Amino acid sequence: MAERATQMSDVRCQMSDVKPILGYDQDFDKKAYKTLSLQQDSFVPQEFTRRKNQLDTRTKHNLETALGERFNLQISQVIYRIEDGRIISEEHDEPFTDVIKRGQRHRQENGSGDVEREKAEVEGFEKVQNILTDPQHQDAKVIIISPRGKTDSMYQHNFFDIYQKEGAQITMTRFASTSSIPEFLEAANQLDPFNNLTKNPKDCDFLKNPLSTYKDYEEIIENLNLDENAMTQNDYQKLTETVAALKLSYLNALYHQRYDEAKKIFIATLNLSDDIILNPGYYPDLRNQILAAPPAELIAAYGWRQPRAVLAGCGLQTNFAGQNPGEFLSALFPYSLLNFAPFARTENADTSDFPCPRCGHIITYGAGISKCPSCHLAATCG
Repeated sequence: MAERATQMSDVRCQMSDVKPILGYDQDFDKKAYKTLSLQQDSFVPQEFTRRKNQLDTRTKHNLETALGERFNLQISQVIYRIEDGRIISEEHDEPFTDVIKRGQRHRQENGSGDVEREKAEVEGFEKVQNILTDPQHQDAKVIIISPRGKTDSMYQHNFFDIYQKEGAQITMTRFASTSSIPEFLEAANQLDPFNNLTKNPKDCDFLKNPLSTYKDYEEIIENLNLDENAMTQNDYQKLTETVAALKLSYLNALYHQRYDEAKKIFIATLNLSDDIILNPGYYPDLRNQILAAPPAELIAAYGWRQPRAVLAGCGLQTNFAGQNPGEFLSALFPYSLLNFAPFARTENADTSDFPCPRCGHIITYGAGISKCPSCHLAATCG
């Protein structure tokens, strides 16, 4: 942890007057909760509660993901399910391919410099879905290698994802890696000799060509070079537990439309996390003090100063001087298109959602599902 803290040196730079395409923008949280509030009278109480719980879960996960990105989390995990031959996330009512396609569309419409890479990500995930839903590959592990992008790319994390299916559940485990592109290619040839990679692949070639293997996790990780200096899962778990009260306060402020308070809580969460991770010497005592302190006291102590600008991996987390607090995560380089999907949904949302005739669950128009996600009533035509 000390070595990681040393690597995260402060950096100052001049930000452009043009607002960047953000990997995670706190303003989205504001819009999402405001939209939900405006729609409340359109839902039966059970459906409104379900949607609020889903939004709370997604927002909490986004906050935790932001912290993991800030400190280069070594290993993380996401659970999906298979429904009607498509991969579904608990945080969304629609197939996950639709979620990342929205993210790609939003990026391209807003001047992305990574269009080729982002289209490759969509293509790669569709192939992952096809492999995992094919009975012939029942026990296979599917790997997506994601090398960091070019120097001017938004994508500066270096990692690989392993997908494994058990019954109707899929577990995706993400590992930070130290491999270069030549090392990734050598590992890919070891793990899947029949892969479709060229002799001189680019980052997008790895993204659109998943590997299929029956090797065990230990051998996969050994070949792909786990980053031993990245934040451990144990450290990350302790961090998220320590700031749990602030996360709940953030959700509560958003729900009650106290947006200035929510911004201050967000700032406090980043600053408090820095104090915890970058001061390992007094961390145990600090953690006990934090757990015992009322959230209002933590917000007052940590919510007034601008978050530290850092180098994370090989990517710059820029100085926030003079910027709107809602832009604080503009410098957290995104991992994938999933970071951008919420923007497209907010800006291009379809208003033709309709209630299930049996239970009242609001079904997203065009979601591509054949039965209600809540009561499983089959769709009928006419």
